[in-house]
Amino acid sequence: MSDSRAIETARELRAMLIIRLVGFPASCQKVKPDGTRCGRTEDLQIEHCDGRPYQPRELDSYSRIRRYWLEYLRGVRLSVYCKPCNGNQGARIRNGQFRFA
Repeated sequence: MSDSRAIETARELRAMLIIRLVGFPASCQKVKPDGTRCGRTEDLQIEHCDGRPYQPRELDSYSRIRRYWLEYLRGVRLSVYCKPCNGNQGARIRNGQFRFA
């Protein structure tokens, strides 16, 4: 598969997984302190609820989304956050408030 085709396929698979996780139209699932959801629809990212034992940036986009799909099918808890909310959640995981599943 050519690089451009792999990237396009990865984008399609990512969009399908996000819709599978949160439905359509997809939006950020982060719950704010007041109990409401963020609800942003831009810059959505897939989040591992319990952290992950690997660095996704070590994988190309196609391999990464394939791994996310395999994890989803195995029952790994995934969620969808917008980029700002995902950054805040990642900082909490790195500071030891979550553990790997």
